[in-house]
Amino acid sequence: MVPMSSTATPHDDLIRECLAYCKRAGIKQTTFGQRAVKDRNFVARLQAGGRCWPETVDKVRAYIAANSTDEAAA
Repeated sequence: MVPMSSTATPHDDLIRECLAYCKRAGIKQTTFGQRAVKDRNFVARLQAGGRCWPETVDKVRAYIAANSTDEAAA
């Protein structure tokens, strides 16, 4: 296992996924957080090193998966 650097957070992969989705969908991070988990500060909180439950991670990834096909068709 690779040790995390001092600037890495446990949710770096999830943050990257969220930011990539926001860029593809053309929405702000706050809009994404509100739509995905009803928390406008979700992405900012993760970027600041905050934690989230595994169920929340699953919910966010499910939201991205469910809505990625819609945006591709647009």
